[in-house]
Parts: sequence; structure tokens; C-alpha cells
Amino acid sequence: MWPRDGGRVVDVEELAARVVQTSGIEGVTFLGGEPFEQANALGELGGRVRAHGLSVLTFSGYGYDHLVDSAREDWIRLLSATDLLIDGPYDRTQPDVQRPWVGSRNQSFRFLTSRYLHLRSRLGAIHDRVEVRISSDGRTFINGMCSQDFLHSVRKDLRREAPSRIDGYNERGRSKRVPTLAPSSLHTADPAERY
Repeated sequence: MWPRDGGRVVDVEELAARVVQTSGIEGVTFLGGEPFEQANALGELGGRVRAHGLSVLTFSGYGYDHLVDSAREDWIRLLSATDLLIDGPYDRTQPDVQRPWVGSRNQSFRFLTSRYLHLRSRLGAIHDRVEVRISSDGRTFINGMCSQDFLHSVRKDLRREAPSRIDGYNERGRSKRVPTLAPSSLHTADPAERY
């Protein structure tokens, strides 16, 4: 779980304006902690960005039936602003590295609009990918779903390529910093086309 403290408060109107002015993006992704804990604001944000032709992908640890059956107006608002919902809690006993964007086999894809309906029959052919970015100061950002073995392999390869910049080792081998693993909040192309 992500910590509940931290971050900063941003006005929905201001954030929507920043999103719609961002060139080259297809839409927004709401994830981690739990988007439905901020459902009212995210529902408003989702509605605003969709009005500009952008898409909304929402991840939730709650099941779809629970969200709908709750009849909570804020949850329904966020569902109404969502094109694709990926629902269900992550279950480490059911790892899924075959389907894109999910971490475990119990998680489901809910096509709430027709926007991504063309992906439904192709999900088994779209495998997870991992994006690794290394900033100029050596911080490593890894985004995507992968097995722990793969993650350790990538980190090992990165250490071998640039040991003074990766994994927090300076020239003397003393720990300087730990790589940063950061989720992305904006997706930049049609999900099927990226893979």
C-alpha cells in the first residue's frame, strides 16, 4: 500500500488544464494507493480530460461488483469517467506476467466504454513490457509489471554497465543512493500499439 501522507493537494481544474495541455498523450491512468479513496475528485478530473478526447484507465483493488453495489455517488462518478477499469486486489500467490498491466490472475479488465473494446480479444497477445529510464543524475525509474527475477536481472545488468551511477555506488563503492522505482501516471500511446 502507498502511504496516505505525502504528496500535495492540487486543484482539479488546474490539474485537468495541465493534462490536456500535455502533448503526445492519449490519456491518464489513475492508480496506487486506491483511486476510489479520491473518487469524487478523480471522477471530476476524468470527466474533464475525457471532454477533451483523452482516455481514462483506472486501477482499483476493489472488485467491480463491490464498486457498483456500493451505490456510492462518488464511486459511480469515477466509474462513469473511466474507459477501462482494471479491478481486483493484487494476489502474490497468483502472479500474472502473461496479460498486460495486471499483477495477478484474479484481476479483471472491465471495458466501461467502447474506447478500448478492440483490445478485448487481443489481451493474451499483448505481453507486459517494462520501461527503464535512467536520469542524468543516475536515478533509475522502472515502470511496468514483471517478475522479481526479471527485475533483479535488469538491476544487475544496470550495475554492470554503470556501477558508479546505478544502485547507489560511488567510485569508492560506498552507498550513495538507492534507485528510485516510480509508477507513471500518464500513458502516451494506444496501449496495443506500444507492445
